[in-house]
Amino acid sequence: MRLSNLAVLLAGALLLVAGNASADKVSELQQQAVKPWSLTNLPEFQGILADVNETEPLNNTCPGEPYALGNTYHANISPAGDQDWVSFSANAGDLLTLGTDADGATPVGDTIIYLYSSDCTTVLTSDDDSGPGLYSLISAFPAPYTGTYYLMMRAYSSTATGGYKFVGTVQAAPNNTCPLDNYKGQKYVAQVSVPDNTPAGINIGPITFPPDGSVIQDVVADLEMTHTWCGDVIVRLTHIGPGGTQSVDLLNRPGYPASTFGCSGDLVATDTNKYYFGSGNLATLGETSCPAQIPPQCYLPAPESPAGMSIFRGYPKDGEWWLFVSDNAAGDTGVVQNFSVHILNAGVVAVEPTSRGQLKASDR
Repeated sequence: MRLSNLAVLLAGALLLVAGNASADKVSELQQQAVKPWSLTNLPEFQGILADVNETEPLNNTCPGEPYALGNTYHANISPAGDQDWVSFSANAGDLLTLGTDADGATPVGDTIIYLYSSDCTTVLTSDDDSGPGLYSLISAFPAPYTGTYYLMMRAYSSTATGGYKFVGTVQAAPNNTCPLDNYKGQKYVAQVSVPDNTPAGINIGPITFPPDGSVIQDVVADLEMTHTWCGDVIVRLTHIGPGGTQSVDLLNRPGYPASTFGCSGDLVATDTNKYYFGSGNLATLGETSCPAQIPPQCYLPAPESPAGMSIFRGYPKDGEWWLFVSDNAAGDTGVVQNFSVHILNAGVVAVEPTSRGQLKASDR
């Protein structure tokens, strides 16, 4: 089991970085060492159904023992090198959150979990330290198929023993569809790096639409941006026009200040699979927990902007649209490739097929 003392963790992490390991690990270890929380602090783990105990040796190999999502599963790594397997069912598109935490008088302290597909061989995803302390947490993983899944849990160290508990929950996938078919769009190609640890940030733009005096009914923004620690990032959309200036935070350091460094997930958008920000029955991006890679899809603007995109409604369409981006902690970087603004006018204007193909990252 790795030591929890921050100085020792950081010293070890620096050695890892020197050996070509990811520099993210330094920030990760800092985050784990200072976050005094448990799985039950997360909204995904409210209303747990029942306590159940492992069955040895049934859970020693795949397929393991059946597990009902929502139950608290109490288990032990014993003897050293023990693996515990459970199986459960999920539907395609379900969001799976699977985590371990300390349990018993002598907890194991450090776990790794692996989610396998129905063949007991293919690893779909895994996690080491995203949970409380040095425990594991897979957050909001979209189930790729309808059927049976297998989870294997073990200690980080092959010599460690001790107790832990596991909880898995499932949530129906949010409605990630952004309505763009009747929206007029314009795109700004940026290709700029975001200065590291520079709260003053950069302004990107402007995007302008041909002036016609029409009134905004709705706005959807999309963003092609990569970054290796989304909790560092603020992204703000601003419209400056005849009706004044309105701004909305699309991202505002997801997970911060609930954790010291915010969510560690990577932004991984490409030109054909972007991050959209709209209104409706959508999820916010990584505010309570986030996966190692943030899936490109459509999200609500940051909770720091509770009015969301509705703040733009009723103002004249004419004017300029700017994107402000800042990085607010050291050690991780990103690039803004481009962003687009899509506007629904008071009089709906259909997007021409040629520009629609260029401006929409994908149908959603």
